[in-house]
Amino acid sequence: MLILYGRAKGQVHKERKLPCQDYVRLKTIPFGFIFAIADGAGSAPLSHLGAYFATKGFVNFISKVLEKNKNIDFQLLRQLIKDAFIKAREELKK
Repeated sequence: MLILYGRAKGQVHKERKLPCQDYVRLKTIPFGFIFAIADGAGSAPLSHLGAYFATKGFVNFISKVLEKNKNIDFQLLRQLIKDAFIKAREELKK
């Protein structure tokens, strides 16, 4: 399986010497992959860090749960994703 992804600064960010405020995180696991994308809020001065920590928290949370629980049904997966969003939001509060 080939997975391609990327991120790039917009023209305004280049002109103003601002960091790319988007982040992509991918983690391969034995039976697939976990993928998260965050579009940082341009109005927030540290949105590049928010995007980084949100994707990190989301992917790490799901990864840890799946390591312990490889047989997950659809309903449990939906709940897991909701819980991962909550965990990612907690990461942003730190």
